[in-house]
Amino acid sequence: MYMEKCVNKQELINQIAESADITKAVAGKALDAVIESVTSALKAGDTVTLVGFGSFLVKERAAREGRNPQTGNPVQIAAAKIPGFKPGKALKTRSTDRSIARQPRPSAGFFLFHDDSSIAFRWTTPRLDTAGLSIT
Repeated sequence: MYMEKCVNKQELINQIAESADITKAVAGKALDAVIESVTSALKAGDTVTLVGFGSFLVKERAAREGRNPQTGNPVQIAAAKIPGFKPGKALKTRSTDRSIARQPRPSAGFFLFHDDSSIAFRWTTPRLDTAGLSIT
């Protein structure tokens, strides 16, 4: 199974501070200001475009019929406006660069693992982690 790293807000602040050679406090205030500005623009119905990165926009979600999971009865779900993000061409190109993309899954195979006290046979597949037999 592949676990992709998720960068949280504090890690992002640390990266901004390091790359811009500013304090973490200033980087945090700058990030908060950007988030607040984007949020305010979206509330007003505007689109925020950062050339080379992407666009933050408001998407319209149509009214639809759903189901109550407890009773199974139909429920009307109202139309809504939701925030969205459309990546720019440069961001798409950089994030799909083969040199930084995830490594391919290993092919299926039969492997033998052993130590001094036990032997384990494991069959691996691209979709399943492992299934095996252990002998002690």
